Amino acid sequence: MLEGIAYIISNSPDKKHKNVFEELCNKSILFARQHLKLPIAILCLGDKCNVKADHIIDGTKYLEKHLKPGEETHGLIAAELLKTYIAEWSPFDRTLYLDCDAFIMKPAAKDYIDVLSYGYDLSLSTCITMEWKDSIEKTAVKDGIFKDVPSYFPYWNFGIFGSHKGSGPILDKIREEFLTYCFGGWSKFGSVPHAQPAVVRAAFGLAPNHKIFTMPAKYNCHFAGAGGYVFSGSPIILHLWKDIREMMLR
Repeated sequence: MLEGIAYIISNSPDKKHKNVFEELCNKSILFARQHLKLPIAILCLGDKCNVKADHIIDGTKYLEKHLKPGEETHGLIAAELLKTYIAEWSPFDRTLYLDCDAFIMKPAAKDYIDVLSYGYDLSLSTCITMEWKDSIEKTAVKDGIFKDVPSYFPYWNFGIFGSHKGSGPILDKIREEFLTYCFGGWSKFGSVPHAQPAVVRAAFGLAPNHKIFTMPAKYNCHFAGAGGYVFSGSPIILHLWKDIREMMLR
């Protein structure tokens, strides 16, 4: 059973912005290699990527399914769509996906992968830090996008998750839900087209058999530095906010 860690570096109209995430990804990989002796895969658009990984994968063919030739989109939309294809492009049987600004702090992060052996198709966590909450009741997302979903349903974060080769059906459902609003319709719930609402809608549609294991929040702890919420526990994976990302790259 081959296990590994995967990242995505998506397109951006601003080349500097892309380079920032390449730098962050290299830093994240250093932490990952320190705590988990697992191979690393990077999905990027094109075959050139300034990241030190064991596998570099071109994700262009997946994004081309949704864009016209030469068309570009918001870099986050690209990344969220590419995440939903991870069961196809990951070279590993079981994969821990990390956003480029996520840092493994302890070997216990491997629980994200290990829990998949229990029969779950995804392992995700909610967040009780910053604006990521532990249920949709506490989010700022407008009610319309969660039609018929109970307010106490989990609000998972899609920036860190575990998946395996059999995760395709639920990822397909997440992509289907995401496509209903991602191209220009994200004003329904905020200024940036995150896939979190799509994960909730997909899981609720498949309930009670969505096969998602909810990891504790310490596996996905958002930290915003000065003026932000500091997690009182001991984070296993630290997920940075933009002010801290910028500080690290100065």
